[in-house]
Amino acid sequence: RVVGALLTVVTATSAASRVLTGWVADRSRLLPRPGYVIILIITMAAAFTLLSRSTTVRNLFICGPMIGFCFGGMWALCPPLCVDLFGDHHLPLVYSSMRGTLLVGALLISSATMSIFYTPEHLYSRSFSAITVILLVAGLLPWLWIFLKTRTWYSAAF
Repeated sequence: RVVGALLTVVTATSAASRVLTGWVADRSRLLPRPGYVIILIITMAAAFTLLSRSTTVRNLFICGPMIGFCFGGMWALCPPLCVDLFGDHHLPLVYSSMRGTLLVGALLISSATMSIFYTPEHLYSRSFSAITVILLVAGLLPWLWIFLKTRTWYSAAF
């Protein structure tokens, strides 16, 4: 029952985030879109850090929706970012590639970290710590670079 409830909550927050994140990014114009992606990655890394340090199931119901919200937000922000960065001439190819990389990357990272870092003594804490490091290195650093490179373009567009 707990797994079903958690899955429902994570799915609902992911769906809500697809709507809210896209709407906030387009309407508020406080930050360029890469800035919102950076916020999502930092929030997701914080949730995985909390999960790696927690010992109770209660924290799953705190961190799970946070991770679902951030993952859904990526789905809302990446298609417009692809258009901003690559233009709309090849959008179907770029969008399909983006969908594939998000899904395959999430599957590979989660299965690889769980199979490599899981131990009976520490359970999933090392795996969640590894995911946090991967998020910060492979996720945050490229988006910081994109944010800095596109800052002038976005300031002129807004």
